[in-house]
Amino acid sequence: MLRPDFAAFREELKASGVSGAVVRRMVSELEDHYDDLVSAHRGRGLDVSESRALAVNELGDLAGVSKVAAGLPELRGFLARHPLVAGCAAPILSAGHFLQAIDVDPLAEHAARWMTGAVISGVVTAAMFLSLQLAIALG
Repeated sequence: MLRPDFAAFREELKASGVSGAVVRRMVSELEDHYDDLVSAHRGRGLDVSESRALAVNELGDLAGVSKVAAGLPELRGFLARHPLVAGCAAPILSAGHFLQAIDVDPLAEHAARWMTGAVISGVVTAAMFLSLQLAIALG
């Protein structure tokens, strides 16, 4: 039997909104634990395939672990825990990405106007999203 599918486990955790740091740590810990279990079984004289099969069996169902982790709010990322902040910050962040994508070298003399316009549009958009979010939350 092969190693458990840690890549699928990683993707399940990411898709459920678990923080990236938590995902990396959980996957790393489970991989280390699996390797330790295989080594322990090998040390008792079992062959590689038996050691791996026993280690997978002892490690348990990774899909169940990901479902439990997804249900714990303290393991979720900041924006997943605070969707109102995400709704307000997204327009400002997207304006920043838009400005990075534009070739502003020919327009260097107008950079201050571009930045001012981008910041103002981001603030206005964030204010509109905030008012919509509050209307939904309080209405």
